[in-house]
Order: sequence, then structure tokens, then C-alpha cells
Amino acid sequence: MSVGYNRDGIPYILTFLSCLQFFQRLFFFYNIYFHIFNVVWFKGLGKISQHKIHIKIVRCLVGEIKKIIPT
Repeated sequence: MSVGYNRDGIPYILTFLSCLQFFQRLFFFYNIYFHIFNVVWFKGLGKISQHKIHIKIVRCLVGEIKKIIPT
């Protein structure tokens, strides 16, 4: 059985697995994000604090994405 390779010489299966891992992490952080957002929403905090939490979590997500996909 031959293994397919992409341009960089990395087997497709490894690329696929790293994509899976990326989406797994993304959904994990998204779940945390929505959990925190819902808690904040139901506590009835002001819009400003919600916005600040939103920015912090987006920064965290961007940091994770940069770890997974080297630029």
C-alpha cells in the first residue's frame, strides 16, 4: 500500500490527523468560550465586561491556532 505525500513530503494521513487535532482543540476552546459567555450573560453583568471577556477568549483562541499552525 503506497502512502500519498503532499508538496512538503509529509504523508497525507499526518496532515489529516493534525487537522483533526486542530479542530478538536478549536471545539474544546469554543465550548469553554460559550460556557463562560453563558455564565456571564446569566449573571447579568454589563456589556463592557462581556466585551472584555470576549476579547480575552478570542486572543486565547488565536494563540492556540498560532501554536498549531506555524506562520
